[in-house]
Amino acid sequence: KRGKIMDENLEILNRLFTEEKVDGEYMFHKISAAVMYPKPYQKPRMPILIGGYVDKVLQRAATVGDGWLTYFYRPEDFKKSWAKMRNFAEEGGKDPDTLLNASQLPIMVGDSKAAVQDEMMDWLNKEWDFPAYSDCTRESAIMGNVDECVAQLQEQIDAGVQKIIFVPYKYRPDQVEVIAKEIIPRLKAL
Repeated sequence: KRGKIMDENLEILNRLFTEEKVDGEYMFHKISAAVMYPKPYQKPRMPILIGGYVDKVLQRAATVGDGWLTYFYRPEDFKKSWAKMRNFAEEGGKDPDTLLNASQLPIMVGDSKAAVQDEMMDWLNKEWDFPAYSDCTRESAIMGNVDECVAQLQEQIDAGVQKIIFVPYKYRPDQVEVIAKEIIPRLKAL
């Protein structure tokens, strides 16, 4: 049922983004003269990335959405699921090269991977969820000095990740700053 509700929500959202006024009777919603302003700047609307792990969600992201939002995937697991997404798009008559993706990755920059690993794993174990039915894992964590982190992030990019959403260790300002001043410029230069 959740999947059907999601499909319906996506259809309604798409209509709200692209139509002046929306009316409709759906299985789970009844809409009368609904409007949404301001309309998206992007035309016909901004991309819709769908997050999730199971094949049904990946299929929805590939065919109904514009792509996939991942959460704590290692490069090899991302590559496997991204290949599924591309196949689902092809099967659904959609050009897989139009799909977008973004990957949320935990990151901690310090003196070395060994120096930050225990602290990072403790934070991930206490404050984050890693569903057993998914490939998301604490082992996806980007850790180490700037060079080590850039190398690990390059592996993600090489696996097909298009956009990286950094999840800095405990959202500490010093971590945000080093990512902004040292990691991102290095990635842009690659």
